[in-house]
Amino acid sequence: MPNALNVALSGGFIRPTWQVLLLGSTICFGFGAAGSAPASALTISTTYAASVNNLANSAEVKSAFQGAIAVYQNMFANPVTINLHVGWGELLGSPVTSLGVAGMSGFGTFSYSQMQTYLRATATSITDQTAYANFSATSPIGAGTFTMTPAQAKAIGLAGASSSIDGYIGFGTGYGFDFNRTDGITAGSYDFTGVALHEISHVLGRVSGLGSSGATNGLAIDMFRYKAPGSTSFSYNEPAYFSTDGGQTNLGTFNASGTADRDSWVSTPGDAFSAYAIPGIVNDLSAVDKMVMDVLGWNTVMGSTSPTTTTTTTTTSGGGAKGKPTRRAQEEIDSSLAFAANSIDVPEPASMALLGSALVGLGIASRRRRGVAPR
Repeated sequence: MPNALNVALSGGFIRPTWQVLLLGSTICFGFGAAGSAPASALTISTTYAASVNNLANSAEVKSAFQGAIAVYQNMFANPVTINLHVGWGELLGSPVTSLGVAGMSGFGTFSYSQMQTYLRATATSITDQTAYANFSATSPIGAGTFTMTPAQAKAIGLAGASSSIDGYIGFGTGYGFDFNRTDGITAGSYDFTGVALHEISHVLGRVSGLGSSGATNGLAIDMFRYKAPGSTSFSYNEPAYFSTDGGQTNLGTFNASGTADRDSWVSTPGDAFSAYAIPGIVNDLSAVDKMVMDVLGWNTVMGSTSPTTTTTTTTTSGGGAKGKPTRRAQEEIDSSLAFAANSIDVPEPASMALLGSALVGLGIASRRRRGVAPR
């Protein structure tokens, strides 16, 4: 996982880690028809930093971000409130040089058996029942331990209501964003709402422990990572895929190359959970993306199990109201959540720098991701 940020927060959490990411995609999840979130559903409360409030287009940025929030609020029925803090060009005062970055602390330390018990207690869908009935007999991460994000801990009932910030999200200023996806995405610009969908999902728990080749600790998504039927995978460079039936079915292939994060898909145009962002197209949630969140403990709202989908294609010219890209320049999503133990075992390379003196006391460090050459 690329961009690792380690944060020491109060509250008895293990020494946390952060996560930086971007996206790309193939299927669009329709979120316009749902209207307001149903009763007893997920609530996401957002605090905007001065860096957002002081923007000339602040209202536009907030509206697009709220659009991403609406997707998740209309999708999940967990009666919890998740608190986000959003910055522009910065994360807690430190510069953001990628499309987006998300940071959160690790909540608790758990055994593989405990993780199975906690997730099984949340089962409400056929997807849940299938996935939890097919856990591997031995831990996918060997002798390592598991943790989870504060938001996921709330979702599965381990953490109670709190006004504390569950996750921080920052957006980079060096990119062209399109904040209105209703008429397509301008060629050369990135779908801002799609980036937000990607980052919010990390706060909600879509994070792998594979922050480096020396990773030893995992998160829930690592329990569904397979290299073959009946054979799990917890290796940074080993090809692996997401499966809910013990590896019999490959539902989505995880990225396993370069420094892009290992909890996201290999480059998948139009999919918000892709490890790469492609400009000029809408990047949204697919049915499999929704399944991922489901098995992580987020329960589906009745009636939303079959999302409206729209296939997105890339053409060489022309195309929608805003046109389509003539080339697909990909931006690698900064990622993270390398645990403190992993950070100790695997020293950060010289290219990694502290995010700023203001954050030194929190123990935050960041990996910067480079853009991938156009193809």
